Amino acid sequence: MRNFIVGILLALSLPSCVKELDISDVDQNNTQVYAFAFFNPDSVGKVSIGRIQGITQPFSWVDTAKVLVENTVSGEVQSFASVGNGDYQSSKFTFETSDSLLLSFSLGLTEYHVMERVPEDISIEKVETYPFIANFVGRTTAFSIRFKDSAAAKNHYRIWINEAFWEYELDEDGEVSDSTLVSQIMPISGTELPFIRNEYNVYTNKELLFTDETFNGLNTSLVVYRNAPNDQTIRRLYFDVYLENLSPSLFHYYNDRNAHLWQQNSITQLPTAVEGNWGNAYGVFGIYRAKRFRVPL
Repeated sequence: MRNFIVGILLALSLPSCVKELDISDVDQNNTQVYAFAFFNPDSVGKVSIGRIQGITQPFSWVDTAKVLVENTVSGEVQSFASVGNGDYQSSKFTFETSDSLLLSFSLGLTEYHVMERVPEDISIEKVETYPFIANFVGRTTAFSIRFKDSAAAKNHYRIWINEAFWEYELDEDGEVSDSTLVSQIMPISGTELPFIRNEYNVYTNKELLFTDETFNGLNTSLVVYRNAPNDQTIRRLYFDVYLENLSPSLFHYYNDRNAHLWQQNSITQLPTAVEGNWGNAYGVFGIYRAKRFRVPL
C-alpha cells in the first residue's frame, strides 16, 4: 500500500518536470517538404516551397518559411519575402561568376540548406540555319550554333529552341478562314559527340544536355536539327535559340527529370528517382547563365 501511494505522488509530480513545447514550432513532416530555386543573374530570384501531397489532394504551399540567401564570397545576405502560393522573391540579390550561394530556409525547428557555385558566363557568337535531311524525319531545318567555352571550369550546357509561327485554318474551298499565333518549344535532336555522350538525351526531344569534356576551352560549333518535318501549312516568324550553362546539380536534375517523365509512360521501365541536392527535402537549388539568339525568317 505504501508503494502504491508513493507511485501516485511521483506521477503527480511529473508534469512539473516536463518542458512544454509549442507544437507550432515543430516541422512534423520534414521529409515531405519540397523546395525549388532556379537562379539567374539576369532575372528575379525566386524560391518555391511546399509539401508533398497525394495526387488527389490539393497543393500544400508553405508561406511561413524564413528564406535567406548568402553570398559566401561577398558576405551579402538577402532575405526572400513571401508573395503567396509558396513563392518567395527578391529583386535586390546580385552575384557574379564563381560566387558561391548558400540558400537556407527554416520551418519551425527544422533547417534546410544547400550551397551552389555560380557557373561561368556564356555567349552565342553565331547561329546559322540551313535545309537538312534527317534519318526518319525527312526534310527539316538544321542549326549550327557557335559559342566560346570557358576553360576555367567544367561546364554543363543545355540547348533548347523556341519557334514562333502563324498557324492557318482553311475552309472547304482551301482558303484561309482563321489564323493563330503560336509560340512553342521546338523538338530537336543532334548526333554530335557531346550529345551522344549524355545517354539521358534519348528521353526527350525538347532539349539537349551535354558537357564540355570533348571541347574544353575552345570555340565550338554544334549542329542540332528540328526533330520533325517542316510543315508547309504554317508561316514561321523566328526561332529563339537558347544556350544555358548550368550548375552541376541542375544539370543532373534535368537529366533525371527527363528520364522519369519518359519512364512514367513506359511499360518496360520503372521511373528513375529524381535526385535533388537538398539533404532533407525534395527538389533542387540550381544556378544557370543563359543567352538567347534570335533567328528571324
